[in-house]
Amino acid sequence: MSCPRLIIIVTGANSGIGFGICHRLLIQLSTSDPLDARPQFLPLDASASPGDVEGIPPCNALTIIMACRSKTRAMDARQKLLDLLDDHVVREQRKPDYDGHADEFRDNLELDFIPIDMSDIRSVFRFANVISRKYPYISHLICNAGCGTFNGINWPKAIHQVLSHPIVGVTVTEFKKQLNGRTSGDGLGFVWQCNIFAHYVLFRHLQPSFVLYHKTYAQPARILWMSSLEASPAAYNHDDWQCIKSTLSYEASKYEIDLIATRLSLLASSIGRDSPFRHILVHPGISESNMTKDLVYSFLEIIKLFVFYIVRWCGSPNHTITPFKAAIAAVHLSLVPLLYIPTHLMTFRHTENSTIPPGPIFYDGLYTSSLYSSGLKSAEAARIAEEQGIPPPLKFGSETDRFGRERVGVVTVLEWTEHEKESQFLLDKCESLYQSFSKLETVNVKGEADNGNGHPQNGHMQNGHKKNGHAQNGNSQNGSTQ
Repeated sequence: MSCPRLIIIVTGANSGIGFGICHRLLIQLSTSDPLDARPQFLPLDASASPGDVEGIPPCNALTIIMACRSKTRAMDARQKLLDLLDDHVVREQRKPDYDGHADEFRDNLELDFIPIDMSDIRSVFRFANVISRKYPYISHLICNAGCGTFNGINWPKAIHQVLSHPIVGVTVTEFKKQLNGRTSGDGLGFVWQCNIFAHYVLFRHLQPSFVLYHKTYAQPARILWMSSLEASPAAYNHDDWQCIKSTLSYEASKYEIDLIATRLSLLASSIGRDSPFRHILVHPGISESNMTKDLVYSFLEIIKLFVFYIVRWCGSPNHTITPFKAAIAAVHLSLVPLLYIPTHLMTFRHTENSTIPPGPIFYDGLYTSSLYSSGLKSAEAARIAEEQGIPPPLKFGSETDRFGRERVGVVTVLEWTEHEKESQFLLDKCESLYQSFSKLETVNVKGEADNGNGHPQNGHMQNGHKKNGHAQNGNSQNGSTQ
C-alpha cells in the first residue's frame, strides 16, 4: 500500500525556508519510512510508545509546485534540489537493506515551477487558474513566501538588547529598521499583501482543488501558514491593519497571520471531519535568511551565525539555524497523520519527553513563551480556557536540541484572548477584498478575451485591478477599503 500522490504548493520555494521545505520533503519522502511522518505527539493516556505508532505508507509519487517570482532563480533552485536528491538516492542505494524505494520515488517525482508575484493580485489569480487547469487536485498549500521592508539596524538599540537580554536579543529582535508607507501596485499595504492577502487569495481561489482532494481520498487538504517568532501583538494596530504606517510591518503582518490562521483553523474544526481542509500555523524558529543578510556586512553575518550556535548550545530550542532544520515543523505537519496533530495543550505529550510520568506539552512550550512580556500570561490563559472546554490557539514551531537534532514544539498564540475578535475582523477584511478582486478579475478576463490579445491596454488595467497603482471600482485605494 502506498499513499496517494501528494501535490504540494510551496510559495517562495527558491530560497531560504521555502527551499528548505522542498529539500526536506524530497529527502523524507524518498525513504520508505520518513521520520518526519512519524508522530512527535501522543495523547497523555496513550499506552503506545512512539515506535509502536505507524507514520504514513511509502510515498511513491510527489509533485512539488515551486511558486516563485523569478524563473531564473527558481530553475537554479530546482536543479540544486534535484542534485541534492540524486546524492541522497546514491547514499540510499549503498545501504545493505536498500528496498529500491528511492529510485521509484525519483522516477515519479515532478518538480514544477509556476511563476507568481505576491505583490500583484492579477499574478496570483493567474497562478491559481493555471493550477486548477493543470493538476487534478491540490493536497497541500504551504504559505511560506514573505518579505519585509528592512533597511538597516538601530545599532545602539541592538547592542543594548543583546547585552541586557542575550537570548531574547537574538530570538525576538527589536532593532531592525523598516520603511513604512509602501503600497503595492494594487493599492494595498505592500508587506501585508505579500505576507497575508496574496496567500489568502490562493487559499480561496484554490478551494475547488482542495475539495477534489478531499473527495478523492477522504482526507482534508492542509494549508500551512508560516508565521515567525517575531510575530508581535504590540506591533499590531487595528486602524492600520494593512501595516502601511507601521514601522514594524513585518512583525505586525506575522501576528495577523497568527490571528487569521487560528480563526480559519477554528472554523474548519467546527465543521468536523466533513471539512475539506485543515489550517495549521507553523514557524521555522530562528534560521539564516536572505531577507536580512543585506543589513549587515558579511563578517557580521558570520558572527551572527556563531552567536546562534552559542545560544543553541546554551539551551535555546529555537535556533534551528539552517533552512533544512527550520523546515521540520512545516514538513512534519504536512506528513504526519492528522490523528497525531495535537489539538490541546494539557492532554498531549511530546514523544521525546523523558519525565516519568511524561508531562503535557503545555510545559514544554513555557521556555519560548517566557521570551515575551505577555507570553506566560497568554499560555496560562490558554490553559484555563482549555479547562473550560475552549480549544487553545496552537502554533507549531521548528526546534532543535543543543546538538542540532530537530523536533517540533508547540506554543500558544500570544494574547489570543485579547485579540480574538480582531481575528474575525481581519478575516472579514480579507474576504471582502477577495470578493472585490475576484469580481474585477472576472471583468478583466472577459475584457481581454473581447480584445482578442489577452493583454491590458495602454499599460494599465482597464476597469480592473490596477491603474496608477490603485485599485479601481470601489475595491481599495491608498491601502484602505472604501
